[in-house]
Formats: sequence, structure tokens, C-alpha cells
Amino acid sequence: MKTLMKMVMALLLSSAMTAQASIITNTFEAIVFDGTFAGQIGTGEFSYDDQNLDVDLWTIGFPGSSFVDFEDLISFSFTFLGQTYLGSDDSNFPDTPTLDIFDFVPDYLDFFVEDNVTVDIVNPLIEDFQLVGVLDASNNGFDFVVDMFVTERVVNNVSSPNMSSLILLFLTVYFFRKRTSGIRADEMSALVLERSIKIKSSNFRFWL
Repeated sequence: MKTLMKMVMALLLSSAMTAQASIITNTFEAIVFDGTFAGQIGTGEFSYDDQNLDVDLWTIGFPGSSFVDFEDLISFSFTFLGQTYLGSDDSNFPDTPTLDIFDFVPDYLDFFVEDNVTVDIVNPLIEDFQLVGVLDASNNGFDFVVDMFVTERVVNNVSSPNMSSLILLFLTVYFFRKRTSGIRADEMSALVLERSIKIKSSNFRFWL
């Protein structure tokens, strides 16, 4: 009889503890720290199960993560410049994204996306971005705010020659041909070498 009573009490206690666990959803905004996109804002939300949490610091993430205490992160999404990213778009998934919870309150977020790794970033100027840092209270209607860092893609611009350079080239070729008409090959080679040296030494001023 006592054994039966113990089993019933254990079952009731287990049910009570399960009932206390709940799914928590929080919203956040991310503000670009510096660079071309400084001041741009992205928004997102995350949901997690608090069943394993207590008064302490815990790191949670998705199942399969190597850097978390509990795999209790249920969902994550983030939208920036019209493109939405999921937790599985993190370039290090499933190790990240991660969320630190301190005394039942989200405290720190880490989410990183690099172009052409797990997802294509639509904006051609963005090489990668990261949401990382302390989750502070937001004043814009969201639960939290976090810093966002954007690495901009390096674009190599090949400048076209300006008009003065083209005119200089034309005049150089014209006078070179005029002066070298009727000259033997060996004399022409010497003249080409001499003319090249003078052009370099005069910073591309043509020489007559």
C-alpha cells in the first residue's frame, strides 16, 4: 500500500513539474553597429522551452549543438532588409545560434550568417553578418535589442581611362610613327627604348 502511495505521489509530482514548464517566445531588434549599413534595423523572435532552467546561467540551442547545456531552443527567425533567416541558416548550425538564459531571462544571443554557406544573402553588398552580444531591454516595442555587425563585400572597381590619358596616348603614337617612318629596325628599337624611358621619367608627359 505504501509503495502504491509513493508511486502515485511521484506521478503527481512529475505531472506538476511538467505543467510548470512552458514555451517562452521573445521578440528582438538588431541594430547595425557601424559601416555602410549603420543604423539599419532587423527584427526577429525566438522560442524556447524553460523546463530545464532554474536560477542560474544556462546556454541553450538546437538539438545537435556542441556548446549548450540544453537543447531547448525551439525556433529562431530574423529578418533584415526584406530577407528572413531561420536558425538553420546559421553558418555553424547546429552549434549556433545559441541563447544564454540568466535567472530565467534571455541574456546573450549569438547568430552568424555567411553568404553561400547555408543560405544565399540576397543583398550583394553583404559578405556576412552576426548578431552577438548582450540582450538589453528594447524601447521600440520589442522585448530585447542586440548589436548587429555586417561585413561588407569588397568590390573591385576597374576605372576606365580618362579623356586626357587617351589624348596623350594618341599624340604619343602619332608623333612616334611620324618620327620613325623610314628608320631601320635596330634604330627603331633604340628609339622605342629611349622614348619609353623619357615617358616614364616625365610622369607620362609626351616628348617630342
